[in-house]
Amino acid sequence: YSGTYLRFGISNLGEIMPFQYPLGTEHLQSGAYICGYTVAYQFGGVSYVDFAGSQVGAGIVPVSYREVTNTPVLLVVEVVARTADGRVRITRTFTFPKSEKGVRVETVLHDLTGAGLQQLVYKEFADWDVDGLQVDRWDYDRSRNMAYASSVHFAAIAGQEKPALMDIDGWADYSTASTTVNIPSGPVLGDGLEILHFDLGSPAAWASRTVVTAYVAGDNLAELQSVVDRTLPSTSWLSLNPTELVIPPGTSQDVAVGFDAGRLNVGDHDAFIVLDSNDPFRPQLRTPAHLHVIGTPDIALSATSLEFGQVFAGISRTDMLAISNVGTAPLMVTSIEASPSAFVALTAGFSLA
Repeated sequence: YSGTYLRFGISNLGEIMPFQYPLGTEHLQSGAYICGYTVAYQFGGVSYVDFAGSQVGAGIVPVSYREVTNTPVLLVVEVVARTADGRVRITRTFTFPKSEKGVRVETVLHDLTGAGLQQLVYKEFADWDVDGLQVDRWDYDRSRNMAYASSVHFAAIAGQEKPALMDIDGWADYSTASTTVNIPSGPVLGDGLEILHFDLGSPAAWASRTVVTAYVAGDNLAELQSVVDRTLPSTSWLSLNPTELVIPPGTSQDVAVGFDAGRLNVGDHDAFIVLDSNDPFRPQLRTPAHLHVIGTPDIALSATSLEFGQVFAGISRTDMLAISNVGTAPLMVTSIEASPSAFVALTAGFSLA
């Protein structure tokens, strides 16, 4: 799939390979092709580890592949896989605005045992070879739940939620349930492998757990951070009450959905309301939520009064009053006047974005 800046592939197991930015400049399909995810859990007192990583993998089989949307501006792909033992269904939904430099990946792990899983672990991993080079500069941005590699360009996986562990030298860990952080801080030079490790607890029978990550690229660290912020926006503006409920047969119950634009920038904001349930045929339903925020200007002055003190006759004195716009839409000041006539405003109208 190609967009304005980004080209990538999605396998029938939900692995991303290749990953190019700019178009034709490869960051994954170089050397060993290793990029994907790990699912580990305990069931009946026995530990299991399954993983899919392009050229490496074990224990995960494909179920379905579907292009939900593929327009000139947006791509949404749903890939369903499962563990070969039939205990866990893995649904990966890829969302790619084609003018962007990032791909959002929502992974849902659903218990199929009917008895629940213990110590469920999910990992997202990538052997970044940025600009086709095996030796890259590696570092962390913990404020964005991100480990990244760079050469001429920058590439990373970031998490919407904070992972339990992050590592940039995860070669020994993508095929195991545990993760040992060999390099806790950067920057370092080397042939690394990024791992985001999520501990998901012990879901009950037929329950599911969701992890949201993003594959992103940019020309520098500042742009990479900006792409992460756009690809994994906060959904704190959307609230639900209640968040858990039991509905008796033949009845219904309302859920109050709240939209709070108080801290949002002007523009469109999108999210999904995800309902997980014990319905064996439709264990998860997703309802889109959309909010369009219109900005308002908010004028602020540096002072509420000006004190000129004692001024001799025939002499003038000038003072400054700063006018700021702390709102979210342009402020248009159409005129500035002073009274009585002994005072003069030296600035006419203006606008502040």
